[in-house]
Amino acid sequence: MSNSDSIITLSWFAGKISAVGSWYDKILGLNRKYSIGHTSIILINSITSEIYYLDFGRYQTPI
Repeated sequence: MSNSDSIITLSWFAGKISAVGSWYDKILGLNRKYSIGHTSIILINSITSEIYYLDFGRYQTPI
C-alpha cells in the first residue's frame, strides 16, 4: 500500500492594512495603506495522522 502524505497551501495575497505612522510610511505606503499577503502550509502525515502547521508570516506585496 502506498502512503500519500498531503500538503495544503494557504495564502492570502490581497490584504490591505493601514500605516502605523512610522518614518518609512511616506516611502512605502500608498494612501497610508499597505498591500500585504500571508502564507502558510499544513503537512499531514498519512501514517500517524499528525498535522503540522508551518507559518511563513506576513509579507508586503508589490501591488
